Parts: sequence; structure tokens; C-alpha cells
Amino acid sequence: TFGWLLKDYTQAWPYLLEQKLTRILKRPVEVINAGLPGGTSAESMIAFLLRDRHLKPDIVILHNGGNDSEPL
Repeated sequence: TFGWLLKDYTQAWPYLLEQKLTRILKRPVEVINAGLPGGTSAESMIAFLLRDRHLKPDIVILHNGGNDSEPL
């Protein structure tokens, strides 16, 4: 989620999404980058339950696509 091969977090999609939503909604929006590098969907769910749910997010975006195929 940080952005593989990116040199700066301001190039990664979580930062860009935060900027865009803040601009569109005309109010501050916080996007938390809780990515799990190389994580499968199961590992991401566990990380959310154990690490991130206390943040009480309004929306959670989860995308694991390619990471689930390797363990198979």
C-alpha cells in the first residue's frame, strides 16, 4: 500500500485519496495506510481485527488480489 518502488508516500494512493476526498468533500478526511506488505486476505483480516479496528474507521478498503494466489 505504501507503493512498491515509490520514493515518497505522497505518490502512494492512500495519500492521493486523502487529498482528493478532502478537496471533494470540502472537509478534512484522514486516510490511514494500514497496508500489510505481501499479506493475504486472511492475514489482512486478522491484522484489521487485532491491530486496526480500534480506530473505528467509517470505511475500509481491502485489496489483496495477487497475494492470495502465491500460497495456493
